[in-house]
Amino acid sequence: MITVIVTAVVAMDSTNSWRNYIVYTSAFAMSKKEDTIIMRIGKEQKAFLKRKAKEKGISLSRLIEESLHDTFKSDKVQILDLINKRKQEKPEYWKTLDESPIVRGFENYIASLYTEFVNPISRDPWHQVVVLIGWVNQLLNVTIKHFDTITEENKKLAAGFILMAANTLVDGLSYVKAEDKEVQEYIIDMKREFAEKTSYHFTALAFEKESYNTIKNELEKVRDELIKELKEK
Repeated sequence: MITVIVTAVVAMDSTNSWRNYIVYTSAFAMSKKEDTIIMRIGKEQKAFLKRKAKEKGISLSRLIEESLHDTFKSDKVQILDLINKRKQEKPEYWKTLDESPIVRGFENYIASLYTEFVNPISRDPWHQVVVLIGWVNQLLNVTIKHFDTITEENKKLAAGFILMAANTLVDGLSYVKAEDKEVQEYIIDMKREFAEKTSYHFTALAFEKESYNTIKNELEKVRDELIKELKEK
């Protein structure tokens, strides 16, 4: 018998993963015959879970059971345990390395990505490809914002790696396109916004507001021309 006391908390994450909505606080004893789940959640969370269950065409109990099943796999915990074992082999080295928020971000990222990879959130394989692409942004979020914690003697190399990644992204933008006109218009607007933000950042270094406004106006003209061509196709 499994007795589980569950406290559910709804908090949408970047992958829209309802799997991550449920935080489990529990004691449980295992048996092959019977499962018992005691669950306490708020009205809004209950309505949300019911809606997700209805969308999947399954019962609320089945929805929770599937989520628990994923949790019991404990892939992330296993990876973190493996990392901790390796840390114990070089305690002094890791004592210093763990002071870096970038390293801590990588540690959680690696474990989470591995878990997501072996336990796909989406039942649609082609949608899962998109979910995995979303992890690229998450890696940048947990690293680049802590650039100031890198020692001065290493900042040149670190900056080079980050800007190389940025150049790779820019070069790859030519591949980001769609046949659907509505989607392509969305992509065009996103590319314009990307170019505008990059221009703002660079011109702001010299407080060149006039230069930024000129670039912004030119980008708007290009955007309008692209949309016009798109609609005329």
